[in-house]
Amino acid sequence: MASPRERPAGAASQIFGPAFAAEYASLWSQFARRIASGVVRILQRKGVRTGTVVDLGCGPGTLAAHLSARGYQVIGIDRSQPMLSLAQVVAPTARFMVADLRQARLPAADAIVSTFDTLNYLTRAQDLRRLFGRVARALRPGGVFLFDLLTPDELRRNPPEEHLAYRSAVAIVVVEIKRRRRSGRIRHTITTLPRLATGTSRAVEIHEQRVFAPRPVEQWLRAAGFEVRRRPGYPGRFRQAGRTVFVAVRRAS
Repeated sequence: MASPRERPAGAASQIFGPAFAAEYASLWSQFARRIASGVVRILQRKGVRTGTVVDLGCGPGTLAAHLSARGYQVIGIDRSQPMLSLAQVVAPTARFMVADLRQARLPAADAIVSTFDTLNYLTRAQDLRRLFGRVARALRPGGVFLFDLLTPDELRRNPPEEHLAYRSAVAIVVVEIKRRRRSGRIRHTITTLPRLATGTSRAVEIHEQRVFAPRPVEQWLRAAGFEVRRRPGYPGRFRQAGRTVFVAVRRAS
């Protein structure tokens, strides 16, 4: 029987609730589409041309759908049931489970991926190090762990406070960003305002992230049993200052 934190369907989350999940899928899935071919290219270069790929923080399933279309067996894991409800429609051949990445039991895999700063939501270094150990145990020798992280450059290159607004067909999403260089923390206060008379009220979510310096991350990966290289971005057009891509290969012993 699945544990309360790991089940195919069921738990609501304090972030990526129903209102924002739908808008996230509408407004930001374009970025997952832009890197999808680059993710596949890296996996193939590292010898993972078929097999099982676990997508950590899979969100609305955009990358999972692309990986499935390329012949991989995909298992998506996310803490947000509203996100997974969308993912099941977008990537119907993939499997999905609700789980908190801090405790999730990871299935055996040929590759594990995590994109768009999902792992920055692990705000304690020990949680990130423990995740690396669980990933190493889940991967076969030669398996690939591909992920990106926001680094301290993201704080240095951007203002301490920023206000953004996005419009979809049915809502306006207002994002207040506060960057704290001393603590390495980023707080997003996200307000979703319905534009139409849908009977729904505004929804407010607070997202906390922590940046990680690349060098300690490399050391933690090597200690967990990986050979690791960094990239400034995914193959193709998408590169962002302050975001580093890590390509880690599970050592045979």
